[in-house]
Amino acid sequence: MVEPQILKSLENLVDGDGVFLLDTCVIVSSYFDNEKRMDILEKTEKAEGDIKFFGILKELIKKNKEIYFTPSVVCELNKRAYDHQKSIGKKKSKGVMCGNMRGDNLLNFYRTTKKRNTELKRVTQMFEDRIIKLSDEETVFYKSINLLFEGLKLRWKLSDADWEFLCYGAVLSNNKETSLISNDNGILSAWHSFMRSPYCDREKFNFYGRREQNGFIQVKHDLDYGRHVALV
Repeated sequence: MVEPQILKSLENLVDGDGVFLLDTCVIVSSYFDNEKRMDILEKTEKAEGDIKFFGILKELIKKNKEIYFTPSVVCELNKRAYDHQKSIGKKKSKGVMCGNMRGDNLLNFYRTTKKRNTELKRVTQMFEDRIIKLSDEETVFYKSINLLFEGLKLRWKLSDADWEFLCYGAVLSNNKETSLISNDNGILSAWHSFMRSPYCDREKFNFYGRREQNGFIQVKHDLDYGRHVALV
């Protein structure tokens, strides 16, 4: 019998022990299976949900919760915030200005998306002070596991940012409970491989995926690797 999946809000999740590393895709990418097929009202509703989620993140950071980011994730988020701002400008010029986008629904979508992009820029600025910094000893270990596991990076076709995110988590988990929060299935697959090695503490290295606007689920490691379920 399959156990029911228990979703946690981000607030409840980060009230737990240890540190929490957030991936780029958890903040700015889809957590819906069918987002590409959404109509304009559904996309507007998702943008409104993003705004609420950014607000939650800001409040948790102000409360000094243990939320952190790798250097590459913050770089990616800065780029995404800039790209989103350019994208909405193009939609306005090609759509509303040219008469192709009409009606209150489309105007509301434009305004909501613009606000979402503004809030993304603001919350990303706060992330600059939450970039995780490795100690000298941790940096040595980080370089070691980079070499030791580099085959996994190629096998699962991970980007440099994805690989850094995973390796930072592995390093930190040797000293404290560490939770990766990501919807990237490549990172998830590589994490399962890390968990089978003697270089990771299975009791301290956790993985969560985002399933709803503010709903997160823990992925359990299975020694009989291959039975995990894709996150998205």
